[in-house]
Amino acid sequence: MRKVKLILYLVRQLIEVAHAKGVKVGFLIENGIDSISFNPDAIIRGTENIAAAENK
Repeated sequence: MRKVKLILYLVRQLIEVAHAKGVKVGFLIENGIDSISFNPDAIIRGTENIAAAENK
């Protein structure tokens, strides 16, 4: 469990730093993420982004 928490922390840090530098993060989709959750107001844009990433 401790390793999982460390990995999640590192992923969050990576995303935070990337966003601070204006870099979009799409590696989760590109590396076969199993699931993703959305807030209701983000479903359309999110599914469009996923489709675009899968088509690359």
